[in-house]
Amino acid sequence: MIMIHLGLKFKARNVVEPCPSKVFQNHLRDYLESDSAAASKLIDTMLNQLNWAFSEFVRVLQEVECFNESYFMFGYFRYYFSCN
Repeated sequence: MIMIHLGLKFKARNVVEPCPSKVFQNHLRDYLESDSAAASKLIDTMLNQLNWAFSEFVRVLQEVECFNESYFMFGYFRYYFSCN
């Protein structure tokens, strides 16, 4: 049973366990061992994608933080002006 923050419950269905292909991994290993330029390009591409994904993650966190701060400030001023 999986719980989510809204208090709703649902049962996960059709969950497929990971099943890595050893044959594909072996072919990829053999290819990358034989071609160092391809291995270098693959690692470069993967690191660039990881860098982009992490940068987007940090940007979204900053946006959420700014939204929370502005909402808090707006709520404070609304409370302050309504009480005075």
